[in-house]
Amino acid sequence: MYLEPFVASLSVTILAEFGDKTQLAIVALATRHDRLAVMLGSLSAFALVDGLTIVMGEIIATLFPSDLLPIASGLVFIAMGLYFVVTRDYGEVVVKRGKVAFLSSFATISAMELGDKTQLVLVALAARYQAITEVFSGMMLGFLLLTAAALLVGRALSERVSLRYLRIGSAVLFMAFGLLSIAGPVLGVGPL
Repeated sequence: MYLEPFVASLSVTILAEFGDKTQLAIVALATRHDRLAVMLGSLSAFALVDGLTIVMGEIIATLFPSDLLPIASGLVFIAMGLYFVVTRDYGEVVVKRGKVAFLSSFATISAMELGDKTQLVLVALAARYQAITEVFSGMMLGFLLLTAAALLVGRALSERVSLRYLRIGSAVLFMAFGLLSIAGPVLGVGPL
């Protein structure tokens, strides 16, 4: 195993994703779902979406117009924010386990990773080093560390902050990220 591509991929993944919208989504998921299911669903999504990006970066770039991905992603964020506003159940958090929590986490994180800035960097690293296994391994370790941190934050928030405020805060963050994601291509500025 080449150490340089592994370390480069690990470092870039952590730097690109730290505080990213995907991490905020994991925090939100952790307040409603079993943390192990969120971890497994999220890591599966990262492995699939970002793993395929490493392997088939050129194909993905030609299949999906790059200017439409931020808009589609923005609409998903706004829809999630509106969902948090519309559903007003502020009662006890019902932690969902099993398939529902896994699938919810997998679908959410998969959608959020499409067109993410990390994908571009991973494609470049895979092309530069031509070491897919090492780049993938570094990426997955980075996502594992970040996901674990997001789950800890989600757990702490759900134990200390009222669910009503968590839902309102999540709604505002999701809609803000959605609007920023859409504004980028519309205004001709770089991706969020």
